[in-house]
Amino acid sequence: MNESMLNSFIRLVAALAVVRKDVNIRVTRKHLETFLQQNIDKRLVKTQLLTFDSTHNKYKKQGISNNTLQTICREINKEFNATQRFQLIINLFNFFTLTPIDFVSTQFTGKDNEPANNIEQIAKWLKVDHNDYLSFRHFTSGQLHSIPNRESILIVAEKDPKISHTQFSEREGIKGFLSFLRIPSANLLLFNYNGASVLQINEKPIFSKQTYILHSGAIVKGKSIAPIFYGEIVKKLLQSNSSSPVTLVANNLSYTYPNSAQGIKSLSLKAESGELTGIMGGSGVGKSTLIKLLCGNLKPQSGNVLINGHDLYQDHTLHQNLIGVMHQEECLVEELTVFENLYHSARIAIGNIPNEELIELVNKHLFELDLLDCKDNRVGSPDNRMLSGGQRKRLAIAMEIIRDPKILFVDEPTSGLSSADSLMVMRILKDIALSGKVVVVNIHQPSSEVYKLFDSIQIIDKGGYPVFYGNPIEAILHFKRVTNRIDRDKSGCECCGNVKPEDIFDLLEEHFVDELGHQMAKRKIEPQQWHQLYLDMQNNQSNQGSITMELPKAKHIKPSMPKQFSAFFARNLLTKLRNTQFLVFALLLPPILSVVVSIFLRYSIPANLNSTTEAYTLFANPNIPSFFLMSVLASLFFGLIISCEDIIRDKRIVSRETSIGLSLKSFYNAKFLFLITLSAIQTIAFIIPGVLILELKGVTIALWLVLFILSLSGNLLGLILSSTLKSVVAIYILVPFLLIPQILFSGVVVSFDNLNSKLAASDHVPLVGETMMSRWAMEASIVHFYKNNRYHKPFFNIDLRESELRFRLLHLIPELNHLVSILRENPQDITNNDKETIANGLQLLHRDQKLPNPDYIYTPWTDNSVFQLSDYLADARQSISQQYTNTRHKRDKLSQSLYPNTEEGREFMNTNRDKYFNRAIDDLVKNKHYPAALVRKGNRFIQKADPVYQIYPSAIGRSHFLAAYKRIGDSYIETYWYNIIIMLLMTISLYLVFILNFLPRIFKNK
Repeated sequence: MNESMLNSFIRLVAALAVVRKDVNIRVTRKHLETFLQQNIDKRLVKTQLLTFDSTHNKYKKQGISNNTLQTICREINKEFNATQRFQLIINLFNFFTLTPIDFVSTQFTGKDNEPANNIEQIAKWLKVDHNDYLSFRHFTSGQLHSIPNRESILIVAEKDPKISHTQFSEREGIKGFLSFLRIPSANLLLFNYNGASVLQINEKPIFSKQTYILHSGAIVKGKSIAPIFYGEIVKKLLQSNSSSPVTLVANNLSYTYPNSAQGIKSLSLKAESGELTGIMGGSGVGKSTLIKLLCGNLKPQSGNVLINGHDLYQDHTLHQNLIGVMHQEECLVEELTVFENLYHSARIAIGNIPNEELIELVNKHLFELDLLDCKDNRVGSPDNRMLSGGQRKRLAIAMEIIRDPKILFVDEPTSGLSSADSLMVMRILKDIALSGKVVVVNIHQPSSEVYKLFDSIQIIDKGGYPVFYGNPIEAILHFKRVTNRIDRDKSGCECCGNVKPEDIFDLLEEHFVDELGHQMAKRKIEPQQWHQLYLDMQNNQSNQGSITMELPKAKHIKPSMPKQFSAFFARNLLTKLRNTQFLVFALLLPPILSVVVSIFLRYSIPANLNSTTEAYTLFANPNIPSFFLMSVLASLFFGLIISCEDIIRDKRIVSRETSIGLSLKSFYNAKFLFLITLSAIQTIAFIIPGVLILELKGVTIALWLVLFILSLSGNLLGLILSSTLKSVVAIYILVPFLLIPQILFSGVVVSFDNLNSKLAASDHVPLVGETMMSRWAMEASIVHFYKNNRYHKPFFNIDLRESELRFRLLHLIPELNHLVSILRENPQDITNNDKETIANGLQLLHRDQKLPNPDYIYTPWTDNSVFQLSDYLADARQSISQQYTNTRHKRDKLSQSLYPNTEEGREFMNTNRDKYFNRAIDDLVKNKHYPAALVRKGNRFIQKADPVYQIYPSAIGRSHFLAAYKRIGDSYIETYWYNIIIMLLMTISLYLVFILNFLPRIFKNK
């Protein structure tokens, strides 16, 4: 009994002694002294007797009634839980069995003349389960036949007494029998002994016909009998009550990491429903590796793991609903509350109950794990915790057991916790085991109380060598016997019953000492020797095999993939909305950046030469191309930066949820859908300030679509990085390597003509440029603005035709004539290269022109061919000149209709030009800064003037930069829509790489 329990016990005994007028206080006091000597430290008996005297005198002077007793019980209820209240009733009952007065059945009358049955009435006031109380009464009085639930009784004796519906365990050497009773409401295991053998529990004597509580780790011993362990009794009782038992068996598991000696060597164990199994060992011995092997996350190099006789590794999906794994680092969402963490975890994993029942289930688990008081508290980050360590661990446990797994693996549940929190967490795990589950716990060095909770213990030595598997108390005795300790028959302290688990490691790793008493490096018994003793013990014990049984059916089934997606999205959305810092960065930074950039790029010039007043016009602003470039880069950057940590920060959650068979694709799609929504908002927030400040009219929707797709590609790049790399630092190192090429090969910062000759292409965008999203985005934005602005749109197709004719008339034909004049002077020196150059020039001349084809050029060359070619070029010049004149006339006519040749018309034209047209864009798309309109490279002529008006001949969509149209077969597609399609295809490709987990699989295989 602890101090609080003892004080309450003394108060109740003193009160009952006052109520009973016929009680001899001296006799009662003497029996109380005897009882205390049997149950507490003898040094405390005298003090407690004095407390009894003072309390009795106080109650006697005050007078006492049923109401007074009821008040005492109410005070006890505020302090004690159900288990402690039942223990108090047991202590009262045991005490009164020593006294000559029947406090159990005799009625008494208090001042209020209300009769009461002493112990039973107190049990009611203490809110003890009445059926369990009656079972206890019958059990204590030896009336086992009267106990209604006799399946909760186990009898240990030499011969079966044949009491119907009870469990029996044969044990030789017992004179009489031991009976055990499980009390479900208080989670207690009671026993009493009826016989003449000298027995002890935790080194204390057992008195016949007295009821005791069998605590975790307790051991009943006698000279003539084999020890009876707490775990052994619980296992037998639970197996009898379990409708779907589970047996976990590991046979000769071995695993060694590549290029290392670390791992697990030839390990076998067997755990059954109702058992709490511990895995102990120093740091780095392989405890976590063993957990991974047992739960199926790591496949052994030899051996197998069986669940009810079914091989775990042959069909892991078969066992996903049966296994739960709680990792050392809790898989909690920091931004969510305790309730929200558990609710969303349950919603994602459980698909066969309605939402109302799911909420009830969540609240039930919160109550059972004492988390209701903090259900609305956010979990918080490791640096800013809003929950205690114990609360975090209990929440992590709740998230695993709410799925009702039959086997629960827990990795270091007491790490970083206080002793009180550690004990609370371990008692919860013990209760989970007692509910009929297999619980396997990886623990470093437990306290005495925690250690005694285990039903079996697996100890691992350095190098991954298992050295013991069995009862925890027997483990201490085993290592003492092997090392020949003088106290080899004592497992712990005789007075308090505490054990010292640390003794195991002291004995295990005991070193030799030299002559001066200094410890040497060499151990007395090496890990391999301990392991051999372990193997010998395994061979001497019963077979570790598992009888094949039907696997228990999972209580809950997983939701469908659409439901998982919906649940993942809801959790992710709530998480992001709770992250204030993220929201501020994601929603405010784009418009702020846009405002800053636009203000700096808003270039103003004087209204006229004699004025100092600046008047802004879109036409005169030389920075509009820079705005488009900044928009493209900002969209890529924001898309990449908001997603690059999205998965890596949830990697523990991803690992946990995929290990239980949840859809990784649903998880990824939920992440991406949120980013799609956020990117749409971000791009709008960036564009609107820019177009308003710079007065860009008519481009908002078109520019938004380009930047939105660009942002999505950035999202996917970030998600791919986040799912592939293992370090946030590595991600941020790679981000510049992804952005810098997008800047360099956008086609604006550095002209494709000026790239390294090995990378550049002479007349079309080089391959490196084709792979850059920024190139397609810049081209689509600039060409669309130039081609479709309100001022220039009516003239574009006419200007395109005019540009083609002007180029041929002013540049190509003079260049061909110059070449022909040189060849005419020396016709005998004409080479094949000259012929190819002329042929290529004529091909460029004929492109989209209605000119006759000079077939003689492609036949065997004669001396007269040069003269014929000269005449042909003269005719072509005349024809193109006429077409050019007609086109100019057509443009003038259109201009006159739109802008009459009046002062008002000219003012209207200038106003439209200033509002909708930009000179810098015009210079860019016409390549005005290039020194030549036509260049000759090898045997080819390449047009450099007016790229926006040039139609590239390729039928597969390739072209030079800033072309207005792309050709596919015989069809011509506007560059804006063609580039949009290409960007979408590239984005879809990135999506497939992401959703199929392509890169992580490659790196994992390597």
